Amino acid sequence: MRFLPHLLTLFRQKQEEIRPLGSNKGQPRTERIFSKKLGVRSAWISPPEIWAGLLGLAFCVFCLTGCRSQPAEEGQPGPSAPTKLTVAVLEDSRLADTLRSYEGQWQAEIGAPLEVHAASNEGQLQKADVIVFRSAQLGQLADAGQIAPLAEEKFLPHSAAWSDLVELVRDQEGRWGRHVYAVPLGSPVLVCYCRADLLDRLGLRPPRTWEEYLQAAQQLKERSRLGAAESPKEPTWAPALEPWAAGWAGWTFLARAASYAKHPNYYSTLFEMQSMRPRIAEPPFVRALEELVATAKLAPPDLREADPDQVRERFWRGQCGLALCWPSRAGPENASPEIKCTIVPIPGASAVWHPEEQKWLPASKGELFRTPLLGISGRWAAVGASSEHPEAALQLIFWLVGKQGSEPRPAVCPATTVFRKSELKDPKRLQAWVEPAMPRETALQYADALHQTFSSSQWLVGLRIPGWPEYMAELDAAVHAAVQGEKTAQQALQAAAQKWQEITHRLGLDRQRQAYRRNLGLPD
Repeated sequence: MRFLPHLLTLFRQKQEEIRPLGSNKGQPRTERIFSKKLGVRSAWISPPEIWAGLLGLAFCVFCLTGCRSQPAEEGQPGPSAPTKLTVAVLEDSRLADTLRSYEGQWQAEIGAPLEVHAASNEGQLQKADVIVFRSAQLGQLADAGQIAPLAEEKFLPHSAAWSDLVELVRDQEGRWGRHVYAVPLGSPVLVCYCRADLLDRLGLRPPRTWEEYLQAAQQLKERSRLGAAESPKEPTWAPALEPWAAGWAGWTFLARAASYAKHPNYYSTLFEMQSMRPRIAEPPFVRALEELVATAKLAPPDLREADPDQVRERFWRGQCGLALCWPSRAGPENASPEIKCTIVPIPGASAVWHPEEQKWLPASKGELFRTPLLGISGRWAAVGASSEHPEAALQLIFWLVGKQGSEPRPAVCPATTVFRKSELKDPKRLQAWVEPAMPRETALQYADALHQTFSSSQWLVGLRIPGWPEYMAELDAAVHAAVQGEKTAQQALQAAAQKWQEITHRLGLDRQRQAYRRNLGLPD
């Protein structure tokens, strides 16, 4: 806009330089029309001057319509003030504190105020521009209309960052029905930590199947067999540790059962899709629970109540030989010096259950059925459905995701893990996601384990339908009842299946059926 007066002055000067003529006779038609429009009836305008005038007018139009960042002229409305965005972090005050530390950086880089607050329930999510939540909460937020679906065109300005996200997590776990609703900030899968030094002494390799995993745990039970030179120094010892604590036992059980139960030709695994009859008491689940119980009973009772963070810490302390968890930068700083760790994918299955034929189908020679469980933990970000600035909200989400080569901002949260493909190839960036106690070589093994896991053609998305905490609490109870010897695996799962059916009918069969289809990424 500040160039406009200078252009007008220049244009008048050009007019004054035009030679007067007696008439327009002989003037080309286009020049006559142009001269009349300019109001210069007695002047002949040369072609170069015509183009100069046209270019000047075009530049004026550009200044009027394109230079919006310049101060408005007096009497005209100015540009809108920087947009304030609000982020609500659901049921994770630690992550809220982490994101709050970036408020100043966002404002400095983008020029807009940012406010982050922790929300203890869904009622506190109103008017939030961005909502951050646990993976299992996606379905209930989408069905309640609290988060907005993200159409493909919304990702065009962020295509580089979007294409760098791990596809299996991005496209499957972030989907509800036909639509993608959220962007991952890191959603972990369980992997297997192995004491390579102890397995070498026993002549064992890292387990590839659940049978091998149990056999290795049974041999690690005998501390006298681990070698006189360097036995574990911790007074309490468990051959294997897994997240068996309340709130985690059901997820660990499903992660074990996934490769047994997820047949490649069937969408539905946890329920019969039409009737919503629970399938968790069928043979693949019973087998998985029996093997879990056999492993848990090898550990002392005081080590069985652990979450993933505690399992990880106890492994590096030297209290177990095998561990199911995932790395985290929030993990321990140091490890016992004798520990030599190898990380491999969670074990797979040598056979899969065919639900229609009601029989086991063995894997081809040298191959496995390997089905990762998605949605165990993780954190996701979505645009709030009531946001007045959805484009700015999505920009903030991808700012948190970070561009390729930058450090991911949610890495300090123990519920998250690697979610960008570029990090799996960059040892320096990978270190941002693992505990300080982990050597670089082991971190590279973790990257390889994730690559194998995410390359799987099969996956099982965890339960995200309404009432999911109740369903998972019943699985927790079944696992604990079987581990404590109160019920057999079959009895415990039959009791859980009955409870699942009651929950489904109480919440509404049609509603739960529709939600379960969306949970699987299927249309209504």
